[in-house]
Amino acid sequence: MKNLTVPNWNSCKGHGWTVFQRRVNGSVDFNRNWTSYKDGFGQLDHEFWLGNEKLHYLTKKTDGKYRLRIDLVSSSGTTYHACYREFHIKEEGEMYELHASRFHGTNSK
Repeated sequence: MKNLTVPNWNSCKGHGWTVFQRRVNGSVDFNRNWTSYKDGFGQLDHEFWLGNEKLHYLTKKTDGKYRLRIDLVSSSGTTYHACYREFHIKEEGEMYELHASRFHGTNSK
């Protein structure tokens, strides 16, 4: 993956990002049940949700070492970015609660 080119976002630069949600054109219905969000759905090369169980597994033993980068593009083409320096997903018994901290700003380009 390419480096993020947002000024002053040192904590969001780097390689090796794991994309766990991608929306391209709305061709995949994201109105799903618990099991679909737990297991994941869609196609990795197009629109998909990776799955809450996989996200929990990936982030459970990192002690906050994972960063969360959010990239959004409006219908007019404006891009927005947000970065959290630490995040993890709790287990299913805790409803896959997302914890994100150390917010590092937003930017539009």
